[in-house]
Amino acid sequence: MNMPKDSDSAVCGGCVGNVRGRDQAVECDGCKTWYHIKCGRISKAIYKGMQELKEDEELHWFCVKCMEDIRGAFRDKVIGINKRIELLEQEVNRRMKEMVRRDEIMDVKDDLRSMDSRIDDVTRDSEIEMKKRADEIKTANEKLRKIRSRLDEMAGESIKKNATVKKELEDLKKDVEKFKKDGVVDFNEVNKEVRKTFVEIMESEKEKEEQMDKSVAKERELHMKVVEMMERDKRRCNVVVMGITEVDEETDKIEVGKVLGKLVEEVAVTFEVLGRIGKKGDKARPIRVKLRDMMDKGRVLGRAKKLRNISEMSMVYVAPDLTLFQQHEDRKLREEVKRLREMGVQNVRISKGKILAGDAISD
Repeated sequence: MNMPKDSDSAVCGGCVGNVRGRDQAVECDGCKTWYHIKCGRISKAIYKGMQELKEDEELHWFCVKCMEDIRGAFRDKVIGINKRIELLEQEVNRRMKEMVRRDEIMDVKDDLRSMDSRIDDVTRDSEIEMKKRADEIKTANEKLRKIRSRLDEMAGESIKKNATVKKELEDLKKDVEKFKKDGVVDFNEVNKEVRKTFVEIMESEKEKEEQMDKSVAKERELHMKVVEMMERDKRRCNVVVMGITEVDEETDKIEVGKVLGKLVEEVAVTFEVLGRIGKKGDKARPIRVKLRDMMDKGRVLGRAKKLRNISEMSMVYVAPDLTLFQQHEDRKLREEVKRLREMGVQNVRISKGKILAGDAISD
């Protein structure tokens, strides 16, 4: 900021009058125009303070026009800075979203890799299990064939023995009649021997019949085990859905799809409705559903409890498709759990066909 000197002479930017050395005036640091302090709207006190500044102290004064220009420039600069800040924030948000999206994609990829690994494990385990079951069924059928062959042999031997015994008895009867006619033999002793022989034969035949009955019982038991194994294998990917109103097959398929969609939301579950179980009556019958693989079955059964928290499906239940023997065993386990709970045992539950009570496991 410059002050007027005695030798200076300029035109006032306010009144357009001359500014001389002795006039109270200041020069604008922006446009370098002189202004009387009255025209520049500077009080005498402020002007006096300006005059008292030391040489090394700086003070800048701007006229109204320059101030407006400065404010405009500053405002434009602030607006420009705000716009740059806004653009930077948008860019940061965009990059943050991209990073989140990348993280989500990576998480999805990790989930997919993990899922692929689990699918491979389940597929491998399923193939091993199926091969094992096929070998067991083959072995059981071979044993069944041998037992039947042995039974046929025993039946043939029994028929032959019966024919032989019958012939021997007839021959003995003829001899007795002959000896009786000739009057040579003590027929009381002969009759005793005949009765003794007959009793021995009957006891032997009874023992053979008992052995045959045991063999037949073993055959029946083995046959039931083979049938049970085949039935379990047939139902291994099945579940039973209960509580869906019975209308028609198409409605069953739609309602089952809704239930599975609520339980497994991340992927579409492939399924086939096999039909209702039992005879039609007043109550809605359970629906047997076949899933694609054991992984889908595990997902569905593991999340089945979620249905109780969904108002429109709170009365729908999903359970594994058990054989009659498995249902009987499951009923026994549930009754035992109930008994233990009534006795006050804590944390009683069923896991993998066994009863868990705290840390203890009951077969």
